[in-house]
Amino acid sequence: MNFYEVSPVGIVGKDFKVLTYSFSDILPIGTIVEIPVGSRKFVGVVLKKVTRPNFEFKEISRILYNQPLPPALLKLHGWLSDFYATHPGTVWQTMLPSGLNKNRRRSVVENTTIYNNRDSNRANFVFNDEQLAAIDQLAKAPPGTAILHGITGSGKTEVYKALAMKAHLAGKSSIILVPEISLTAQLVDEFHHNFENVIVTHSTMTEAERARVWQEILTIEKPIVVIGPRSALFMPVKNLGLIVIDECHEPSYKQEKAPRYNALRAAAKLAGFSSTCHPELVSGSGSNSLKILKQVQDDSCRLILGSATPLIADYYMARKLGRPIARMTKLARAGAKKSAVQIVDLTKRGNISSESKIFSRQLLAAMKRLWRKTNKSYFFITAAARPRLLCAKIVVGWRPVHAVFCRSRCTPINLCCAATSVVITRNRPPNVLIAARPTSFIEASELNASKKKFVDYFPIKVCGDSTVTPRAAKQFRMFSSS
Repeated sequence: MNFYEVSPVGIVGKDFKVLTYSFSDILPIGTIVEIPVGSRKFVGVVLKKVTRPNFEFKEISRILYNQPLPPALLKLHGWLSDFYATHPGTVWQTMLPSGLNKNRRRSVVENTTIYNNRDSNRANFVFNDEQLAAIDQLAKAPPGTAILHGITGSGKTEVYKALAMKAHLAGKSSIILVPEISLTAQLVDEFHHNFENVIVTHSTMTEAERARVWQEILTIEKPIVVIGPRSALFMPVKNLGLIVIDECHEPSYKQEKAPRYNALRAAAKLAGFSSTCHPELVSGSGSNSLKILKQVQDDSCRLILGSATPLIADYYMARKLGRPIARMTKLARAGAKKSAVQIVDLTKRGNISSESKIFSRQLLAAMKRLWRKTNKSYFFITAAARPRLLCAKIVVGWRPVHAVFCRSRCTPINLCCAATSVVITRNRPPNVLIAARPTSFIEASELNASKKKFVDYFPIKVCGDSTVTPRAAKQFRMFSSS
């Protein structure tokens, strides 16, 4: 009879972080099992083998998955629990999908994993000098964290793909994190042309879908590319060789409920835990030491923080620790021109117009010029802006503009347009559309959105004394500029 300490998934008691169980066979560390706790059944993770206890014990009910969790994920679980002072059971609830001990029908979840075959007919991308220099610098850098600082349109995604391909050819997998679900489809489209197995995970999946994708990743043996938001970091990827955090400055990489972790810090720890440690390197010398160093670099995992505007704290730490910072200041596409950006200081009286309390004099002038040519204007405002005003009617010439702003990403809000009395209720607005119409909102069908991804619906209802047309009262779609 063998005895093991098992960490339950969920809190079974305030003071019970691990429980001791027996089992007839030898279990690898990290095996996911089902354990009895009182009259209930819990999912648990085997942490270590122990001697026979001197108290009454129970037997493990069954093994849920023969393949154990990667050792790096077990170490990451312990670090998250200690560093963020969170109960281990709560951390497991964040890292593992719910319902792992449920018996699911194959037909329900058989199509939840996305595998894309490579497109051999696609033309090869030609790297510019800055991209080649960045790939070479990041690939040759010592194991650890590196920053890819590239302007918008500089081709950071192609650098990610090149580094992931190097890891793939070495037999290692990659995790690509994106800040928003809406960006996932764009990255998948880029990666599936070059990689055989691309697996997508995100928070809108059902419990059955997440469990199926998780099981596929746990059991697959060949190199894969996992793309998703911060929750993708906890997928049981074996032989992890690369972690990329795209748009690493985004606040969505921080979880606001326990464990309140920062995905950037957790990814750095996971990369370190995934790297092979060779104690001989400390005392080694000569050619033997160089050989071991090469093996360490080949077996290690790298973390790439990519952004056009990296956080000052990350930049400072990279310079302080001597970590590589790859810069890309040129546009990837030949002949492309940088967008003209004008910063307007609204604290100066000369930039404020009597026509609007929100828009500057310069923006109003640009809107008038645009309307003379196209008769339409579209503005995209991120939720992070958090403007004070929820609604306004701005008159530019003879055309009123209905401006609707979102104030929160997490709580339901009611937004009312003063000009049309249209009330919009939304839980998590990805972006906000400002529609230039006197009595109706612009519908999705009117948009030439070849690169737009429609992500959700808004329910609309009419309140008060309104002149809204029936067309405006129909459901319309908000979209993101991904």
